[in-house]
Amino acid sequence: MPVDSWGWALAITCALMSGMAKTGVPGLGILAVPLLALAIGGDSRASTGLLLPLLCLADCFAVFWYRKHARWDHIGKLLPWVVAAWCRDG
Repeated sequence: MPVDSWGWALAITCALMSGMAKTGVPGLGILAVPLLALAIGGDSRASTGLLLPLLCLADCFAVFWYRKHARWDHIGKLLPWVVAAWCRDG
């Protein structure tokens, strides 16, 4: 389904809103999903499917950007439990 120019503008706005929601502005993340559905034609499953990789990319960017400030000792303590849960469910 083709998306016109206002749809792209709204999708870019939703991307910015979800990025701002990740920084601690509450409420913008939940608003981005219906607006993105409006931008791509009202299909909520497609908008969620589009937003999920966007959020994953934002997480990867945050890990890259703040890697020097990470508390690796905390991550090391949590990692075995995360791997165990992933192996159990995966």
